[in-house]
Amino acid sequence: MGDHVRMQDVKSSVARLVRSVEVSSRPSNVNFDALSKAITWCLDWFRDARKYSTGKHEATRHRVYREALPLARKLASLLNNEILWDDIHCPRPETTSRKIVQQLIERLQSEADAASRSDEDLYKQSFKDWTPFERLFGDYLVAVFVAAGFSGADTVQARAAKDGPYIRFAITFARLFEISQSDGTPYAVDSFVKATKRHLVHGARKRLKSNSMRAIAPGFFESWHRGRCEELRKLFDPPRE
Repeated sequence: MGDHVRMQDVKSSVARLVRSVEVSSRPSNVNFDALSKAITWCLDWFRDARKYSTGKHEATRHRVYREALPLARKLASLLNNEILWDDIHCPRPETTSRKIVQQLIERLQSEADAASRSDEDLYKQSFKDWTPFERLFGDYLVAVFVAAGFSGADTVQARAAKDGPYIRFAITFARLFEISQSDGTPYAVDSFVKATKRHLVHGARKRLKSNSMRAIAPGFFESWHRGRCEELRKLFDPPRE
């Protein structure tokens, strides 16, 4: 799937996802519209998390600007030569190639400065504490599973059971939406279990990243994720009369 998940792509897989859970653990009435929307949000957040969680995306942007700006300046220097317009048959244009390159330099510098400011964007920073896999299968998808009315996930231990309904749901989710390891191989069952129960594990691996908001307000970014889980749950609320 592309960077932004299309609703119709999700809807085509939701029925199979629901069927992956045994009948006794399914809700009597599945809200397919809410489930499809919730899954779309989860996948969008997951893809953003993959992009921003390690800092590689930002580093690549900086590298491109670091390499492009010197090249543009060198080109401007080469074009700063009057001999280019020493031709009575070719009058100097109002906008010369050097002027165009100078404008390019200004644009590149402006974009580079904006990229540096964007690195501190709180939305991007919110994805850096846990891996995308841990967030998706340990937080967001759990919220969806419970809010949609599936049973067998009332406690962390229950939903982390290897043969339990949530783990089967999570494994099917990963297969349907092509979520795999960097080498293309499927995640092991234990990976889903660890992501689901990481909150219970003392000293669970958490990738703390430096950011002023973490120093000023500890737990600030964690509250964002709790808010996202709450947004997912609200999708399944009955309509107000």
